[in-house]
Formats: sequence, C-alpha cells, structure tokens
Amino acid sequence: MTKRYRTRSRSYVGGLALPRVGTFSVPWDARAIALPKGKKAHAMWLGSFMLLLCLLGSLAWYVTALSATVGEDYTRTKLEDRIKVLQAENQDLQVALSKGETLTKIQERASVLGLIPAGRTVYVALPGGSFAAASSATAIR
Repeated sequence: MTKRYRTRSRSYVGGLALPRVGTFSVPWDARAIALPKGKKAHAMWLGSFMLLLCLLGSLAWYVTALSATVGEDYTRTKLEDRIKVLQAENQDLQVALSKGETLTKIQERASVLGLIPAGRTVYVALPGGSFAAASSATAIR
C-alpha cells in the first residue's frame, strides 16, 4: 500500500513524497540512510565498551592514588613513632650525662687516671706588670 500525495501539496517535491517532520523534510525511507542493523549494534557495543573502559580507568587511578596516600600515611606514622623512641632515648642519655658530670664523679675519674688534686694557687708578680699562676710547689723553687 503506497501513500499518494497531491501534486500541488507542499510535501510533494519533484515527484518525491517528503513527509514533514518539524520544519525539516526527510526522505520517506529514512531507514536506508541509517546504519544497517548489524552495524548499529556494533556501534552501540563499541560506545558501551569505551564508557566501561573509561570507568575502569578512573577506578584504577582512584585505587592507585588511594594506596599511595595510605602508604605515605603508614610511612609517616612509622617515622613519628621512631622520633618518639629517639626523643625518649635522648632524654635518658641527658639524665645519665648530668649524673656523670657531678663534682664527685669527676674527682673519682681523675683519681682513677692518676691525677692529683691541685693545691693552693699562688700568684707571682713578674716584672712588667704581668701575673702568672703557679702551684705552691713551683713557687718555692
């Protein structure tokens, strides 16, 4: 069954029947211009595949960025713990050093090394106004 158009109607142009669609006229057999049925499906699957590929790429980038951030946080936490341990060790060493720097400890170490405590210091006047410090044993000579 074919459609018949009047020859003087607006939709009849040069012997070709053109139905009106909005303001544009399209050929009656628009299916002949479109992709064949198999190619339409191929184009649809290709578009879907590209969309899926983009989504998977975005997901992979997100997971990579997240794992890098977690790795940096773990490293930072490890370093902070190490700093706390070293600060405690430093405090212990400072306490031990202050205990070792007392006058009695210094005198004990000096006696172990064979040093004698200094006696009374005597000042000798030299010609020219200079002073020299000497122990009492050398001032007698």
